[in-house]
Amino acid sequence: PRHGTIAPKHFLPLAVQLRAVERVDDAVRRAALASLRQLEAAGLARGLRVSFNLSAHTARRRGVAHQLLELIAEYGFTPDRIVVELTESEIESSSLQQLRRNLEVLDNAGVVVALDDFGVGTSSFRHLAALPVRELKVDRSFVRQLVSGQGTALVEGLVALANRLGLELVAEGVEDAATARLLVDLGVRRAQGFHFHRPLSPGALARLLRQRTDPRGR
Repeated sequence: PRHGTIAPKHFLPLAVQLRAVERVDDAVRRAALASLRQLEAAGLARGLRVSFNLSAHTARRRGVAHQLLELIAEYGFTPDRIVVELTESEIESSSLQQLRRNLEVLDNAGVVVALDDFGVGTSSFRHLAALPVRELKVDRSFVRQLVSGQGTALVEGLVALANRLGLELVAEGVEDAATARLLVDLGVRRAQGFHFHRPLSPGALARLLRQRTDPRGR
């Protein structure tokens, strides 16, 4: 109430310090699922999924997969409506075994496991081979270089890799139409970024979806 809307980078360090991250995570997930449920009731949620960021520390905790599946079921959704994103640079080689077990539970249930910021870590391909990943998110640092002619070969290689492995590829940080066109030309089918829209409140998202469903706003 005093500070208004603030970015996660400003409050997450304090949440970590106070050991409140798991409570924050639970509150955010419940709010997101409740919003999706409201959109569904209004007939506006067709094709929509919810993506949760999951820290590597949390993702390797025993029982976390079952807790997440119980939460999804509590709100009446099937697991395939949920994407769990892990930041690739956070994953520690020493914890891969427990992390893999938890992710396999989610993957077997139908939850989509995504590797976020792919390409910036030191063990990207090892993590890709060791974990049940279904989606790769190309780090924004590579996407930003496309307009200047740099990074094209890398993105082309990631497209070929994703196609060969049967993975979905998502480009992060798309901020202009020129970058979006280049990504389409390179074969990237999905992207996210400010070019498409800025973050919205649940109410504003509902209004946007309603307008796109019926341009006259009915």
